[in-house]
Amino acid sequence: MFWVMFERTTGLIKQVGQDDYLPRGDSLHGVIEADPGVRGYGEVDGVFQLSINFDAIRRPILRRIDEQANVARAAFVPDGIQAAVYGMKTLEAQAWTPGNDPATAPMLAAEAAAVGLSIDVLAQAVMANAALWTGVAAATEAARRKAKIDVEALGDDVLALAAMPPIDWVAVISGA
Repeated sequence: MFWVMFERTTGLIKQVGQDDYLPRGDSLHGVIEADPGVRGYGEVDGVFQLSINFDAIRRPILRRIDEQANVARAAFVPDGIQAAVYGMKTLEAQAWTPGNDPATAPMLAAEAAAVGLSIDVLAQAVMANAALWTGVAAATEAARRKAKIDVEALGDDVLALAAMPPIDWVAVISGA
């Protein structure tokens, strides 16, 4: 793991390192995780100097935003094969009208028979769940994208990058 140590008051980068762990900062110095390639060297006015690749500092922050969004929505929004099944059920429920031939909605017909509900009742439940998933997915996606745009807008300000507040995913989902 790569890391960058900086002065908490000025943002001046004091050290770049690589360890199996992220060192702890102290009252004077903060530490932020970075990706490989964070440090480079180049010649400026004939002087060989260390340079910092701020993209390598932003990438772990951007990854954490994506990971946290996925965890937040995972409790509400299906993924993988289950998402495909729910998508098929949602399409059938959207097209369903009372009195339709059950053969036009094989997923709903099979489930309704298995659980002892009418297709009409099951279609309403499927649509209610789809509305919930859509609301949660929309809210988390909006918060995720805004946070990533905010990180990119911070540019090379290591103090601001290190101080990026966490997203309150519970509040995001509660507002959905």
